[in-house]
Amino acid sequence: MRPCVSVCVPIYRVEKDLRRCLDSLVSQTLSNIEIILIDDGSPDGSGRICDEYAERDARIKVVHKENGGLSSARRVGLELSTGEYYIVCDSDDWVEPTMYEELYRKAKEEDADIVLCDYISEYSDGRSIPSEPYTFTTQEQYIEDLILRKANATGCCKLYRLNTIRRLGIDYAEGINLGEDALFIFKLLLWPQRIVTLNRALYHYQRNIGSESYTNNISLRGVDNAGYVHRWKGENYTDERYARAHQHSLVNYAFVALRCNEISKEQYREILDDLSLRRLIRHKALTTKSALIVATKYFGLKFGRICLKLMYRHFYK
Repeated sequence: MRPCVSVCVPIYRVEKDLRRCLDSLVSQTLSNIEIILIDDGSPDGSGRICDEYAERDARIKVVHKENGGLSSARRVGLELSTGEYYIVCDSDDWVEPTMYEELYRKAKEEDADIVLCDYISEYSDGRSIPSEPYTFTTQEQYIEDLILRKANATGCCKLYRLNTIRRLGIDYAEGINLGEDALFIFKLLLWPQRIVTLNRALYHYQRNIGSESYTNNISLRGVDNAGYVHRWKGENYTDERYARAHQHSLVNYAFVALRCNEISKEQYREILDDLSLRRLIRHKALTTKSALIVATKYFGLKFGRICLKLMYRHFYK
């Protein structure tokens, strides 16, 4: 019998948190699922844990591959998926026991291509904060909200109809490991989709705000990835409706670059070439974040990094 849902889990160096994730998957109230674990060349004991769980549960498939990055692992998982619907789960997060049953039931009731749910941010200091319930009226509004980051782009809270993905030839972009989820859904939304919301917080998203990596560990490759996704949105969603959203997208791209210790002043200035205070005001896109980025254009990269360290709890609540 065809699985109702394929759950794909890319895995790399998550030995400490992996069992919690896998326990939440094998305990789902929707039993007719397949769980595809992609061990992306993890150097710790993660691969061994995957094999251990697969021996105990026939619904689990394990792929061990050379390290190729998150997008590469997700491409493998998507290719192997056989369910009616498809979803991803990050290996350091976990899900509510009823998550996939609730999403699948909603998908069938509404004949949906995409079902969205809410999530809970789990902080290292013990806080658990549910996301604000998200609603929208049109696909165009949803696209705009995704660019504006009013809607969450992560694939972990989105159940996709697999036949729709296959029919449209949608896949994860090779080599894009930052913003790969956003690019995936933006590609899908170039065509009309039946999108419904399930305003239930069912996914637990682990956030370690106190770590150095949370604020300042973006690589140059990550900056390049963010730039690629930003430019792709601008080239494919050209309607005037999205002009304000694209200003926010440029600010977020620059914000990623600000968190990269490897970037040079020249590279950073090049990113800011299209950013102007006048344009931000005209498109009503002036926020605390955009004001910070504009300030770095005039006062320099070092100034921006000092401000970011002082303000990071404002941006990472």
